[in-house]
Amino acid sequence: MIIKLYHGVSREYRSHIYEHRLVPSNYDSNAVYFASKPGKPSEYIDTWEVDTNGLYMEDDRTTSLHKSEEDELGWPWFVVYETVSPDRLKLMGANANE
Repeated sequence: MIIKLYHGVSREYRSHIYEHRLVPSNYDSNAVYFASKPGKPSEYIDTWEVDTNGLYMEDDRTTSLHKSEEDELGWPWFVVYETVSPDRLKLMGANANE
């Protein structure tokens, strides 16, 4: 079963993500975080749809994301501790054409 989740990140990282992948960040816990629904459209943030089929994921309730607006709406967050390859990624929304 293909499971689609979403990752939002500053547009400045778009070319790196296309070329390389989503890499776990050392900033928080060597992880990549995903939402179950895409965030609000923004001219500064890219939203990536991610095919997470076959990736080991955990439900995330341990970070500052837990207190976000999306969480208040009841959207679950997930965390992956491995690199996500470009073939699993699709850039969403109007920003995809820029």
